[in-house]
Amino acid sequence: MRIIGIDLDEVLAEFLEGMCVFHNERFGTALSKSDFFTYEFWKVWNCTKDEHIKRVHMFQETDLFRNLRVCEGAAGGINALKDDGFELFVITSRHKATERQTREWVQQNFPGAFKDVLFSNNFSLDNSSSLRKSELCKLVGASVLLEDQLGYAEDCAEKNIQVILFDKPWNKRDLDGVKRVFSWDEAAKEIKKMRF
Repeated sequence: MRIIGIDLDEVLAEFLEGMCVFHNERFGTALSKSDFFTYEFWKVWNCTKDEHIKRVHMFQETDLFRNLRVCEGAAGGINALKDDGFELFVITSRHKATERQTREWVQQNFPGAFKDVLFSNNFSLDNSSSLRKSELCKLVGASVLLEDQLGYAEDCAEKNIQVILFDKPWNKRDLDGVKRVFSWDEAAKEIKKMRF
């Protein structure tokens, strides 16, 4: 079986777009997605890591979070992969407290497309254990991960998982063994070249 892991935020869902709207309204900022030179939000917001976690959790309790916009090209890309016979898993760094809302969002926006949604449980409020995305890929047998974060991409590439990295303002450094793409159409073409 040809299995692909697909990140959720910034690959399928416009998380940061919604987060900026929330943060600007709640904290009086004027941030846009282009302001995020890193996905370590506390460095952009100039706050502590703990404060960042609290703010993200506050956002995740809002309708903005539950109604994130689908990334451009994602619906067509997922449909094409399904039509080509790939088995798809969402592999997200979201914490498990968002499981219900996350599964509902995935089902509403990509009905029946994914075999499962796996949570690495990063940045939980209770500091419960987390897993690396490479571990989740290995768990389900995914030989490819579609991702936007350099750290997760690097970890997976080091574990011989092929990575397609969606180009974003926070991931401008090139990594060995990682293929950078600029759209879902380009990602689909690259996947067809890969060996499973």
